[in-house]
Amino acid sequence: MIKNTAILIPSCDKYSDMWEPFFLCLDKYWPDCPYKIYLLTNNLKPVFPNVEVTSVGEDTTWSANVKKALGFIKEDFVFMWIDDLFLTEKVNTEKINKYFNFAQEFDAHYLSLNAIPKPQRRIDENMGLIDRGVLYRVSTVLSLWKKEVLFDLLDEEENAWEFEIKGTLRADKYDKFFTTYKTEIKVINSVVKGKWRRSALRQIVSLDYKVDLKRREAFSMWQEFVFLLKVFRSLVLRLFPARYRYRIREFFKKYA
Repeated sequence: MIKNTAILIPSCDKYSDMWEPFFLCLDKYWPDCPYKIYLLTNNLKPVFPNVEVTSVGEDTTWSANVKKALGFIKEDFVFMWIDDLFLTEKVNTEKINKYFNFAQEFDAHYLSLNAIPKPQRRIDENMGLIDRGVLYRVSTVLSLWKKEVLFDLLDEEENAWEFEIKGTLRADKYDKFFTTYKTEIKVINSVVKGKWRRSALRQIVSLDYKVDLKRREAFSMWQEFVFLLKVFRSLVLRLFPARYRYRIREFFKKYA
C-alpha cells in the first residue's frame, strides 16, 4: 500500500519561496511520513530530504504541468497536496494509512481527506460517497486520486480553480468518489492571490523561518477581512443541500 501511493506537490518556480517553510512544517508535524514525495517544479532543482524533484520545463498551465508530472510517477495512487497548505497539527500516520489502504482495497477513484463536500451516502462513521453533480466533487486539496482517473480528468487548458469546477462536471462519468466526515490533515491556507495571509505569517515566523516580504507581500488588514468574508460565504453555501449548491453558486456569480 505504501509503495503504491505517492504524495505530489504541484508547484512552480515562482512559488519556490513556499518550499522551505512547507517542508519545515511537514518535518515538524509529520516526521514519520512513509510515502514517497514528488515536488513539481519548472526548471529549479532544490534539494530536500526524501523528496524527488520532477521538473516539467516551461510553465504553461497548472493542469498541463500536473499531467506531465504524472508521467514520471510510478505509483498508482497520488495524494495531491498544494504547496501553500502548511501543516498546523501532528498527522496520525496510522489513520492516514487506513484511509489510503481503503482506497486501494475498494479501487476508489478519489478520496478527499478535507471533508468538503460532506458525504451524501455513509460508508462508515469516518467516510462516505460523494454523489454525482455535487459542487466541488473534484478538489485539489488533500485528495487521493487513482492516477489514471486524475490524468483522464485533467484538461491542459485549465488552471487549478477551473479544474475543480469543470473537472467536477467531467467526473460525473466516474463512481467511487469518497470523502471524510471531518478534516483528517489540518493545514492553513498560507497564500491567497499571491499574497501571504497574516495568520499564516505568524505561524511561519514561530518556526524561525524568515519571510522575505519584498519577494511576496502580505495581506493588508482589509484584504484579510475580505478573504474571511468569502470563507464565511462558502460556509453558508454548505448549509444548502449538496445537489443544489452548484446552481446556487452559478446564480450568484451571474446576478450578484
